[in-house]
Order: sequence, then structure tokens, then C-alpha cells
Amino acid sequence: MLDEIEELSRRFERGEEGVGDSLRDHGLALYQCFAAHLAMEDTILAPALRDSGVEGQRAAARLGHEHHEQKELITYLLGRLDQQRAPTLLVARELQNFAEYLRLDMRYEETTVLSAVRS
Repeated sequence: MLDEIEELSRRFERGEEGVGDSLRDHGLALYQCFAAHLAMEDTILAPALRDSGVEGQRAAARLGHEHHEQKELITYLLGRLDQQRAPTLLVARELQNFAEYLRLDMRYEETTVLSAVRS
């Protein structure tokens, strides 16, 4: 999904015709998918972390804080897409930035948060 968003955003920025609706639809799908992912982690990962000892409990607390911020971000970004039927250049760049943010977050989660469970 991230690759598609980034490609559609680049095409939109180049002024390619007919890309706006697809970018908006993919953006909405990405935000909804990420929100579902956060809910799944709250249900499965957070309890597993808490059950894995002191370090896991700390990781679960960090995860809870991050999820709170990420949910606020999703609410804001969904609102931006809902306000405008056609994406603007600003929305296209927000989607690119969000894709980059998710890649960084996944790397962080794999190397830091999940290491508390593996230990």
C-alpha cells in the first residue's frame, strides 16, 4: 500500500490527469488499514508485551502512548481527506509523508518494541 501511495502521489504532483480520485481512495484505505492495525496491536501485542516482564511492560506503555498519538494523527488526516473531495498538492504530500512515517515506525517497532517480546 505504501508503494502505491508514494507512486500515486508522485504522479499527482507531476500533474498526471485522473490520478486524484485514485490517490484519495488509496489514502483513505491506507488510513483505515492503519487504524485497524493499531486496534489489533492494542488487542494482541500490548498484552503480550505486558506479560513479558518489566521491559515488556515499559514497551507496552510506550506503545500505548504512540498509539494514542497515531490515532489522533489518523483522525486529523481522515478529516483532511473528508473535507476535500479532490486531493490537493498539500494532501498528496501529506500522504507521501505518512507513507514515509509508517516505514520509519515499522522499523522502530521491529527493532525496539518487538525485541522486548523476543528477549
